[in-house]
Amino acid sequence: QASRWVARAVDTNRDRETAPRYCGDPLMQQGKMTEARDKFLEAIIAEPYNRIAWVGLNQWGQANRVPLSHPRLDVPPSPGASAVAPWRTYGATRAMWINGSKFNEAFPNEKNYRHSLLEEAEALRLAAETFEGNLSEGTLTNPEPSLANLKDLNDAGLLEPYILLARPDAGIAQDYPAYRQAHRDKLREYLTRYVAAGK
Repeated sequence: QASRWVARAVDTNRDRETAPRYCGDPLMQQGKMTEARDKFLEAIIAEPYNRIAWVGLNQWGQANRVPLSHPRLDVPPSPGASAVAPWRTYGATRAMWINGSKFNEAFPNEKNYRHSLLEEAEALRLAAETFEGNLSEGTLTNPEPSLANLKDLNDAGLLEPYILLARPDAGIAQDYPAYRQAHRDKLREYLTRYVAAGK
């Protein structure tokens, strides 16, 4: 009966982590690991920037010996002329947002520049496309694993969830509620396919 009331609480407010996390605990104790994992993922989707939201999934990972991790992307902080072409593309794209009018066009109601999901997604997407072009042309030998991971995320259509869950800063985090409302399925797919997959 308690589980039914907790389930009702989940349905009442899907943007609070407490109820789905509490739902996952008894499921894990009953050995229903897939169902427990799914509840813990919902807790993270509800409040990913709340450390407590990750507790259930961390416990699930330990119990199932599944290492939890995000794909590794070693993005250079200031990609200059010495960086490979994809990262130079990333740096140039971000510069257009920071120094140009792209931010003002995208966010006309915001007075001050901030790092946004739109900016980071565009910069990473163009870097992935540059990398793909380099591969087809044979102009990039021995590419770093980060670029392969970037291409994989882009091909899967999961760059935005990756950015929001693995690379958020104060500016990007402001875009999370709107993205969650429209793309809960993408957040769930990313967490299932990458974070909780034990890769």
